[in-house]
Amino acid sequence: MGEVLLVLKVYPNEPDDLEKVKEKVPKVLPEGAELVEIREEPIGFGFSVLLVGIKVPDEGGIQNKVEEALSSIEEVDSVEVERATLI
Repeated sequence: MGEVLLVLKVYPNEPDDLEKVKEKVPKVLPEGAELVEIREEPIGFGFSVLLVGIKVPDEGGIQNKVEEALSSIEEVDSVEVERATLI
C-alpha cells in the first residue's frame, strides 16, 4: 500500500486565530496521519489561510477523517482539499 500527500487549505474563523489553529493541527490528526508542513498563505485584505501538508496511508476514508479532524478545531471555519498526490 502506498502513501498520499494531502495538501489542505484551512480557513480560520478570524485572522487572529491562525496561531491557535497551527498549534492544534498536529494534536487532532487521526492515527496514521503525519504532519509534513504547515505554512501561512495570504489570500488578500490582510487575511491568510493555512496550507497544511499531511502524509497518510493510501486507504479508503482516511482523507475524510483528516478533513473532519481539522474541521473539529473550534477556530476553523472551513477546510478544503487543495490536492492529493500519491507519493
